[in-house]
Amino acid sequence: MKILKVMLLLLLLPSTSWSENYTPDGVTPEGFSTKKATSHTGKIAQVMFFSNNWTNYNPNDKSFMVFYMTPSLSTACGGSEGRVAIASDHRLYESVVSAVLSAKMSQQPIHIEHLNTCALRYNAWDFGYLRMD
Repeated sequence: MKILKVMLLLLLLPSTSWSENYTPDGVTPEGFSTKKATSHTGKIAQVMFFSNNWTNYNPNDKSFMVFYMTPSLSTACGGSEGRVAIASDHRLYESVVSAVLSAKMSQQPIHIEHLNTCALRYNAWDFGYLRMD
């Protein structure tokens, strides 16, 4: 049943083909770490969803997804925890939400590249890209 749920979630993802040689903007998928981005491979430990101003209901407010991984990410921008954030105005938001939830349910490792910035949340790395093998 769990495999079926994962397969159904994967059907919701946009259809793309991944080439071993594909590198967005020249980024190497494995072992990449520069001042702009850092790579991390692991399992999704926790996922959180909230709006920009979650204390007041506003259906037009920007929403965020923040996720934690195991092994833990490095501490983000001087905060106290390592996590990655993506906002609903990002073109890949819905795909990333589907992929992260699928990885969480299946407990399969994923590979991410997070930017070494915390523009969305002062204590969360900005999302770069995600790969599921």
